[in-house]
Amino acid sequence: MNLKIVLGLLASVTMMGYAAERTWTGGGGDSQWSTSANWGGTAPAAGDTLVFAGSTKLSPVNDLPAGTVFGGIAFKSGAGAFTLSGNAVSIQGFVTNGSSSAQTISFGIDLAGPLVVLPAAGNLILAGPITGTGNYVQAGALGAKTVTLSGTNTFTGDFIVTNGTVVAKNPNVFGNATTNVVTFESNDAQLQLDCGSGVWQIAKQLRLGPDKGNTGSLRLITGEYEIL
Repeated sequence: MNLKIVLGLLASVTMMGYAAERTWTGGGGDSQWSTSANWGGTAPAAGDTLVFAGSTKLSPVNDLPAGTVFGGIAFKSGAGAFTLSGNAVSIQGFVTNGSSSAQTISFGIDLAGPLVVLPAAGNLILAGPITGTGNYVQAGALGAKTVTLSGTNTFTGDFIVTNGTVVAKNPNVFGNATTNVVTFESNDAQLQLDCGSGVWQIAKQLRLGPDKGNTGSLRLITGEYEIL
C-alpha cells in the first residue's frame, strides 16, 4: 500500500457524508464534550469530525455515549498539547496531528473501518485499546513524526506503516488476530520496541520494506524481544 493509495483511502473516508466539523473552543464552564459552549455552540453528534485547536482547556473529557461513531479527530496547526480522555469512540476515518505539539488520546478507539493515522507535524500518543475489524494505516510524507502505542489492542485488521515511526510499549499493540500482518513499507518506516525489563514474544508476520527492496528498520529501546 503506497502513499498514493493511502491518500486515496483518506479522501474516501472523508467524503462519506459526515454530518459536520466541530471545533473545540473550550468556551464552556467545564471540559465535557457534551457542553455546547465548548464547541462554539453545538456539541458534536454521531458522524461529525472533531477538530481540536487553540490552547484552552487542554484536557477535554468525552462524556458522550461510549462507542459513538465519528468521522475523525484532527489537531490543527498551532494547537496546544491536548490529552483526550473519557468514553471510547468509534472512528471511521482518520486521526491527524497538524500541530508541532504532541497529542495524547487515552480513550479506546474502535475501528469502524480503516483508521488512517497521520502524525504530520507532531507526535501522537494512542494510549487506549484499539478494537474492531479495520486496518491500522500510518501514513505521511518523508520525515513523518512518531506514533506511540501502549494499549492492549485487539483489532483484527492489518497493521501498515508507510512512513514515520511507531513506538510500541506493549507486545499486543499490533492487534490479536493470528492472521494479521505487520508491514513497514519504506526506508522511512521504523518500528521501535520499548520492552521495559521483560522479554516480549511477538507472534506476528513482520514485514520490513516488502516488495520494493526497502529496508524499514527495527530498533530495540529497552528489554528483549522474540518474534515467533
